[in-house]
Amino acid sequence: MNLAGVERTVEFARKHPTLKTALKRWAEVLEGAVWNNPADMKRTFRSADVVGNQSVFTVGGNKCRLIALVHYKSKRVLIQHVLTRRVRPRELERMTTTVDPEYAKLLEHIQPRVPRDKDESARLLAEAEKLMKKGEANLSPAEDSLLGTLFALIHEYERSKYTHGMKSTPAEVLRFLMEENNLAPSDLPLPASRVSEILSGKREVSKDQAKALAARFRVSPALFI
Repeated sequence: MNLAGVERTVEFARKHPTLKTALKRWAEVLEGAVWNNPADMKRTFRSADVVGNQSVFTVGGNKCRLIALVHYKSKRVLIQHVLTRRVRPRELERMTTTVDPEYAKLLEHIQPRVPRDKDESARLLAEAEKLMKKGEANLSPAEDSLLGTLFALIHEYERSKYTHGMKSTPAEVLRFLMEENNLAPSDLPLPASRVSEILSGKREVSKDQAKALAARFRVSPALFI
């Protein structure tokens, strides 16, 4: 199953650290689950209940409850709430997320979704460009949220469409940054001899070296590992 809303379990675990492990394992099991109906769900989590269009999971020895929406056909589970107490059915009906009217209007107008082709990607890029041109300080909270959604959708499409087999090696990344910035090995926060060995492929970049290079270029250490 595809799980969304894990951040809510992480935030909950920060306040209730004794449940961190149980929530982590619940998420791991759920992502490995294959559910076609509520009966399948109950085979995985016997204590799970269905209340209206929501599902209630008891986790951590009855110490917390997760309220989620489950779509079996598309294999999606969205965590809505993580609670420490029993929830009555009437309370579930009231526990709905309030949607910003402006954001809802923007969604209805643009109808963002993961692009399936270049034309759809271009449409979303054009909408994102309009918002970017307004300037970061001039965006309303709703527009800023929409821009984040558009970026996530465009990134997912482009990542799957264009980046397969294109990842550069750490040495290639380092050489590129050195060339773009007209830097010599002696200009970097590593011994010049070590830089030369990395560029020639004789040595790999260690974690500490990756952190030092990342700090120098203001990038993620992952680029050099």
